[in-house]
Amino acid sequence: MKKRIERPADTPLEVYDFWHQRWAEYLNQYYKERFVQAGVVDVSFTEKCPDCPDGSGEFHYQFASDGTLEFTDQEGDAIIEYDSYDIGYRLLGDPNYDAMEQLEKGAIRYSKNLEDFLRLADLLPLMREALYVAIADAENKFNIEMPKYQ
Repeated sequence: MKKRIERPADTPLEVYDFWHQRWAEYLNQYYKERFVQAGVVDVSFTEKCPDCPDGSGEFHYQFASDGTLEFTDQEGDAIIEYDSYDIGYRLLGDPNYDAMEQLEKGAIRYSKNLEDFLRLADLLPLMREALYVAIADAENKFNIEMPKYQ
């Protein structure tokens, strides 16, 4: 029987690391040019949430000049904050999630360079597609069931 993870914030570190890497691999394999076209190359991003599964409270990524997505250890040019990792995970995974409601409540805050996140938001459907692939691969590899919002 598969172990069911109820809250994204409760994702085991090994699974969290795996799905993030698989997500980046998928985007890099199929969509690098789309990130170039969107104008997010040479831009770095930080997503902050107090309950990140790795305990860091944040994660950072950037897009190289060819559109390649890579995770980094440095704070990004653009920063978004969530009250919980669950919000960010759901924002990425649920096409019906009402982000505006979360913004109005203050559970999502853009603290630096909102315009970079707006350019990235245009590619959310591609990023969501990659999430679905990464989660399916993680579920198979670790014999778990992750939260899904499809």
